[in-house]
Amino acid sequence: MRYLTLALFAEGPSDQGYLRRIIYRSVVEIGTRLSDQKLDVGERFIDGERYASVERAERIREAFEELTRQGAVNLLFIHSDGGADPYAAREERIAPAQRLLEPLNPKGFRCVPVVPVRETEAWALADLDALLAEFGWTGDIRSLAPEFELSRPEALLDPKVVLTAFQKRTAGSVRRGRRQRVESIPAGLGDRASLQKLRTLSAFVEFEADVERALQGMWGI
Repeated sequence: MRYLTLALFAEGPSDQGYLRRIIYRSVVEIGTRLSDQKLDVGERFIDGERYASVERAERIREAFEELTRQGAVNLLFIHSDGGADPYAAREERIAPAQRLLEPLNPKGFRCVPVVPVRETEAWALADLDALLAEFGWTGDIRSLAPEFELSRPEALLDPKVVLTAFQKRTAGSVRRGRRQRVESIPAGLGDRASLQKLRTLSAFVEFEADVERALQGMWGI
């Protein structure tokens, strides 16, 4: 049996639930493929808002220290939207935290960047069938947002605008209990969305490659 504990530091609360489920599913799938042992994968929660008074890298370090007092963390996922320059996002918003964490790293620990090209909403738009099922919509997808080109989510200049449009246009058609807060990514979509469809996005492919390298390094594969 191999044991893994995951933690996510998300840039905003609207991304947290969705990303946690996508990350969990991806780790389980990749880990199962790499290892002939069964996996036991747990999660710990990071409330980044608790550390809003300090600089981002220090917030991540403090959150990590608090988590490790509660128990081991094997993979810490650090999220930052790419803002059309994923390389800069990694260098400016993730690498400083990784450097602060290096002296604290227990054996077998890894940091994994989570960096969509622009925004996480582009990942949410990769599987429109799953997204609209989460909203409770059963009509014609094309009638909801015909003004947007949806075949290449990473090319959208503002995927958040597209996601919000879908939410607003389905809001009057779904059962009251299924309505989602506008401008947040439905957490349940993290369980519905097809990983295969997400793998059509370059940033997600890079994310999974980082996950695979992290697991290979931890397990000596």
